[in-house]
Amino acid sequence: MPESENNNQRKNNTDVPSTFATQYESNRLPLTTLLQQPVVYATGDLFRLVGSSTEEAEDKDGNKVARAVYSVQTLNSPNLKVGTMLTFKIKGENSVLSEEDNLALLKGETIPVVAFDNIRLWQVGNNEGLSADHMRPLTISPTDALRQKPQGLIYQEK
Repeated sequence: MPESENNNQRKNNTDVPSTFATQYESNRLPLTTLLQQPVVYATGDLFRLVGSSTEEAEDKDGNKVARAVYSVQTLNSPNLKVGTMLTFKIKGENSVLSEEDNLALLKGETIPVVAFDNIRLWQVGNNEGLSADHMRPLTISPTDALRQKPQGLIYQEK
């Protein structure tokens, strides 16, 4: 498909939900255009859960806050290789997995597919990370997840 036809197809795609204003792609600034899209277009929105833990973090007031840490692999990212390892942190939540659940993941006895609500990228100096509002287990298989395209900015009210 020619590049201009592909760009027109993306511009006219109205079935991709987003809370962002329409962005027109620039042939002169392709990287800037890509970076202005919601993070979910880079990471995908379906992940294979590999493990989790709960860590203690300190907020800006010096209070201790629980933070769930989920290690996942990408399943449907249009920009990252399948299986790319990512870590999501969710402030104010404990991990939903027990030690037994983590052991089952390690042994390959279960292969859950999960999604995160309101994925955000943060960057400080040479470090970057991903945060979200919540993690949700899904009832689809990794094989089915590989076939799906990202649905856009995913956000679910708590």
